[in-house]
Amino acid sequence: MNKTTTAATPVQPWSDMCEVLTQPVPTRSYLLDHLIPEDGVVMVGAASKLGKRLLVDAIAVAAATGTEVLGHRVAPARPVLLISREDSMPMIHRRVAAMLAIRGVDLPPRMLCLWRPG
Repeated sequence: MNKTTTAATPVQPWSDMCEVLTQPVPTRSYLLDHLIPEDGVVMVGAASKLGKRLLVDAIAVAAATGTEVLGHRVAPARPVLLISREDSMPMIHRRVAAMLAIRGVDLPPRMLCLWRPG
């Protein structure tokens, strides 16, 4: 049997903007309407003790369960990786359990947590 192999086309790390701008502008989808894009990275910043961690945890739980946060429904439910380098696992456990109870939903099967042991 004769197999033909072809080399993969290399991905170019640059684009000719004149060519790009002749194409239709791609639409953007959001996790939370016009607040958090699905295809981007978001940084939450504020002064100490203003609730950044609570906000991030609430958004993570809403995303994992397909429920509402800040008046916005996050659907469909999706896998979530919650990263906490500030709180212990008992603190995270209490907070996430309370958020799930308020929403009246069970823990989604695809919610993982990376936390600071201590």
